[in-house]
Amino acid sequence: MAIIPSITTGTLGSSLASVQFDNMDDADTLAIQITGVWAGTITFEASAIIEGATPTYTTYTVVSAAQTSHVTAVASTTSNGLFIHETYGIPYFRVIMSSYTSGTANITGIFSRTAK
Repeated sequence: MAIIPSITTGTLGSSLASVQFDNMDDADTLAIQITGVWAGTITFEASAIIEGATPTYTTYTVVSAAQTSHVTAVASTTSNGLFIHETYGIPYFRVIMSSYTSGTANITGIFSRTAK
């Protein structure tokens, strides 16, 4: 079976700015690369709430993602890095600038699913 990737990009440059990843129902893994010059805290959140055709992003829960340079999974970060999150059964995921001081964080997310 082939792996089918989907790429989403965005920037976080203000308090509560977020990048959302949709339609991940069949996705296996989400890889999030954070780059840029910024100061603040980025939090990883997921939602299993399906609210019609267009998600309203009202019910999110903080989740952990494994940073590739660390052994332990983290719920948030204050630095650039590559973070991996298993997404089985999670249709919506976002990274949100939960605390902002300055700069812009560049977000690239790639989620993959196995072709059926």
